[in-house]
Amino acid sequence: MTIIVVMLGLTSGMAAADPENGGVVAQVRGDGCTKVPDSYFGANFRPACDKHDKCYSRNSSTDRKVCDQQLLKNLVKA
Repeated sequence: MTIIVVMLGLTSGMAAADPENGGVVAQVRGDGCTKVPDSYFGANFRPACDKHDKCYSRNSSTDRKVCDQQLLKNLVKA
């Protein structure tokens, strides 16, 4: 999974302080579904995968098991 950290100013993502960048506020964006299609037979999985990427980011305090459980719920909803 790849997480892209960019300077605040983009329209999507979640803002968070980046201690490795001198505490500068940065944004974390998901990159969709890695190694699998973002959609399949009309189901769009990209939003679920983007939320999962954000949940897994180093700026998140959410337990990875919780992230994975939420991913499954979001994939089923798609």
